[in-house]
Amino acid sequence: MAGWIAVLADNDRLVRIAPLRRGESGVVNLTTMLPSQERAYVEVYFARGRMREPVHTFYAENLRPGDPQPQIVVSAHVRGEVTVTLRVDGELVATNSIPIPAAMRIGRRPPVLLLALLFFIAAALAVGAWWVARGEGWPAAHDGRPSTTVRSPAARELPGVQESRDTAEALDVRATVHFLPESAELLPEAVEEITAIADRIAAWVDGSGRAGSLRIDVEGHTAEYGSEVSRMALSAARAEAVARHLRAELEAAELDIPVRTAGYGAARPVTQSRADEWRNRRARITVTGEAPEASEAR
Repeated sequence: MAGWIAVLADNDRLVRIAPLRRGESGVVNLTTMLPSQERAYVEVYFARGRMREPVHTFYAENLRPGDPQPQIVVSAHVRGEVTVTLRVDGELVATNSIPIPAAMRIGRRPPVLLLALLFFIAAALAVGAWWVARGEGWPAAHDGRPSTTVRSPAARELPGVQESRDTAEALDVRATVHFLPESAELLPEAVEEITAIADRIAAWVDGSGRAGSLRIDVEGHTAEYGSEVSRMALSAARAEAVARHLRAELEAAELDIPVRTAGYGAARPVTQSRADEWRNRRARITVTGEAPEASEAR
């Protein structure tokens, strides 16, 4: 059994944020768990079974006790390590990356179960090799419906997704980039995606000779955590982060094309599944344009 990232509440109990598995994330609102005070200590732990290991302490200074109480929120995202973030009233106070001990990642398995698992894998490979030798290809589970291969959320790296159509007459690019929880910082994958879109815009303009027909829109979105005000602010910040990088890339290509932005908070989710909630932490890029010949032919 994998361990958990957790915070200490009421000085005696751990509140779990997220399991220590790659791709997992979670948020805990400590506002009602900490007493009203001008300074708060937020202790972060790794926990598995009865084991608990303190790994970091956040200090929230200069709080304003009263009604309403300051909103104290801790979020965590698990990749190769755990990134833990502390926010007070929606404002980033501190963030820290913590390595995960191997003992917390995977619980020990009895040797008998391990041997059984190895035997099962070997048998499956043997059957697959026999099937390939017959010229049938690898066998697949099939229930009469078309099958689709999907990547596990644990194996993903918050990828960008493009749905595009480039022709001499028209440019139509629709792409999505994703963000870490409570963050508007562009991931390396998002930077590469935006740069590639700018390159395609520049190439299309060179071929069509008409940048004025282009319309570029960026929409920011969030998962359904925190207040509506904080979600709207974060979604707008995500849209502007994408637009800022896209504008810089276009300016480097000597293109002056307006980039419009809008933030929608959590009002337009692509999924209601908590397991796939990372898909809602996104910015959507839409680029459309027509060459002069195409618009005149209409």
